[in-house]
Amino acid sequence: MRDAIAGAWLYSLILVFVVILVAFIAISINYNKTYKLKTTVVNIIEEYQGVNPESVKKVGGFLAANAFRTERYCNKVVNKGERYIGITDGKLSPMYESGSPAEKTAKPQQVCISRDAHTSNYDGKSAYTDYYYNIYMSFDFSLPVFGDIFKFSVNGSTNAIYYPVDTNNWGN
Repeated sequence: MRDAIAGAWLYSLILVFVVILVAFIAISINYNKTYKLKTTVVNIIEEYQGVNPESVKKVGGFLAANAFRTERYCNKVVNKGERYIGITDGKLSPMYESGSPAEKTAKPQQVCISRDAHTSNYDGKSAYTDYYYNIYMSFDFSLPVFGDIFKFSVNGSTNAIYYPVDTNNWGN
C-alpha cells in the first residue's frame, strides 16, 4: 500500500510540472504572436505617416486577417493624463484623455494609440518637432473552466515622424 501512495504522489508531481510547462509554452507563443502583430501595426502607422483613415483601415484589415480579437480598456495601459484613441474592427474610437470623466463611456479596444511630441533645436536657432506614436496591444491567457487568468500588455513606439498626416487633434 505504501508503494501505491508513493507512486500516486510521483504521478501528481509530474502532472503539475507538465501543466506548468504547457502553460509557459502557451504564454510564450501568444506573446510572440502579439509582439509580431504590434510590430506590423507600428510599421503601418509609420508607412502612412500617422493615424488617418487609410492607416486605420489597413490596421483593422490586418488584425482581422490574423484573427486578433483581444480587447482591453485603454486606460489600463495608457499613462494618466495622456490622450489616446483606439482601433477596433477597423474603426477609430473617439479621442479620450486617460483619467478624464468622459473616459467612462470608452469601450475596450484592440489597439490603443497615444502620441508624444518632442521639440528640439538643431543648431540653437531652428526648432523642429518630431512625433512618436505609442502602440499598446494585449493578449489574454485563459482556460475554459477558469476564464481569463492573466492579461499581458505588449507595447512599442514608432520612429520619429516629422510631418504626421493625422485626422485627429491630439492637442500637442
